[in-house]
Amino acid sequence: MYLGRHTCLSWLRDEAGLDSIPLLREIGGAPPFVIAAGDRRRVARVLSRLDQPIDLAEHCRANLCGAAAGRVALGIGRTGGVPVLAVETQMGGPATEIVLREVLDPIFHPEGARTVLRVGTCGALGGAPLAIASFASGWSGAAEQSRRGVLGPPVEFESGRPPRPPQLPCSSNVVAALKAVAPDAAIGGVFSKDSLYAEQDEGFVGLLRDLGCVATEMELATIGAVAESLGVAWGGIMATAGCLEGEAWHDAEAVERNELRAIDAALAAIRSLAD
Repeated sequence: MYLGRHTCLSWLRDEAGLDSIPLLREIGGAPPFVIAAGDRRRVARVLSRLDQPIDLAEHCRANLCGAAAGRVALGIGRTGGVPVLAVETQMGGPATEIVLREVLDPIFHPEGARTVLRVGTCGALGGAPLAIASFASGWSGAAEQSRRGVLGPPVEFESGRPPRPPQLPCSSNVVAALKAVAPDAAIGGVFSKDSLYAEQDEGFVGLLRDLGCVATEMELATIGAVAESLGVAWGGIMATAGCLEGEAWHDAEAVERNELRAIDAALAAIRSLAD
């Protein structure tokens, strides 16, 4: 079923062919390791850490179809010789599902995509600079509908009370690879929700603790649902952007350092997973 072209990969395939890009021609499709970042600034930072980076979205805009070349930033390159694709998912589950279902589509991966890693920021419990997800939980309409494959309410109520949200374990090899390169990170569940401002709910911290979560954000549960449906390994490492308990804080310089650490850890994990 045709549901539109949302990234430059589709435009590139249709207008010039994937093999018009040397790296894509060499590996026979899109890179099997994908970094999913919430905004284009992080995609640019990932590309700055890669060897021989190519901003595919900009290439398509300049040479193929102008402003129509997809809605999100997307680029490719290598880390230690391993091909990597970095893509902007934008904010929240719905946009993330649309982008990843296209980027991970088997049509772009003749031998199958191998791993997708979320790299971004989170609100966290405690003061660790990074959070590694061991599982994703939460209430997200996009994640639930993608997981079940049918339409329906994101939360089904029984006796007027919401059920305990499901827990989707991250791929164990991905978690182990991230732990090895970021030993000071907090490790536990990550709670995804559709509302950023739900963090202000007085009971939210208690819910996270009850579930075994160490952080919250808006995309990982959807990434996990899409990856699981396609047989792709997945996980996430996120920079702590603020503390949810006690005295709130936000240190822009610390967040920027932690974001770069999260990117470098994700790339190191990819090199390990590729061996």
